[in-house]
Amino acid sequence: GGTLLAMPTLDGADLADCVFAWFRGATLLPYADASALPLSVEDVGQVMAVEVTPISADGSEGAAVRAESTPISLSADVHRALRSYIDRGECPFAGCIDGERERTLLFTRDKLKVRDGKSTAFKDNYASTQLALSPADAAAFELAMPSAAKKAGGLLRLRVESAARRDMLYLTYRSFADGNFLARVPAAQGTAGALGIDLASLPRADGPPSPTSSEAPSQTASEASAPGSSSRSKLGGLGGMAIASKRTLSFSRNKKK
Repeated sequence: GGTLLAMPTLDGADLADCVFAWFRGATLLPYADASALPLSVEDVGQVMAVEVTPISADGSEGAAVRAESTPISLSADVHRALRSYIDRGECPFAGCIDGERERTLLFTRDKLKVRDGKSTAFKDNYASTQLALSPADAAAFELAMPSAAKKAGGLLRLRVESAARRDMLYLTYRSFADGNFLARVPAAQGTAGALGIDLASLPRADGPPSPTSSEAPSQTASEASAPGSSSRSKLGGLGGMAIASKRTLSFSRNKKK
């Protein structure tokens, strides 16, 4: 993914002495307390915000300054791919490993199905399911399904071959589960390859490209409000899920007298 970077201009305080707090929408991210925030697929479509509190060498605390991003965007090719799955009415993801068993997740307009070969093992409507990404394994995820309660305790622990494929699976799940998801996600027009990933090199039997395949040209952050102003700054939207360059959020704040 890309990175958001807050770079405050300070008077009487060092960057290392600042207190950073990052938000996904209104939700505080408890693990994010540095000047840089690595973005993840869960941030797509969200407005990210940072609050910076400067602390001077003598311990004096200044007033916090807040700045927000525009909604985190997807590269245009990934956005088109997701839209094509919705228009087609289904999208299968093969190669989901459950222990020693290989399953296929089949996303349809109204139900999520887990298939073993040609037979359907579990199926539920999206409102009753939940997909959670593993923080410890970039290719693993958990899928809660009521129909799997008897055979799997209602929770499937699955893994795919790469982080890029898991990211695309997650975005596909969001697109089918929430009919307004793609409408809220901007599509950036960048097509430059990032991280050396070639779309043609990824498994394409069931259609999904990698969301880490493209990036938009770098955008410059606008300057945040001056002390005493109630306005909030906006950070340029991110083009792709893998962005070689960092996006920098710059603003000024004098220490509190």
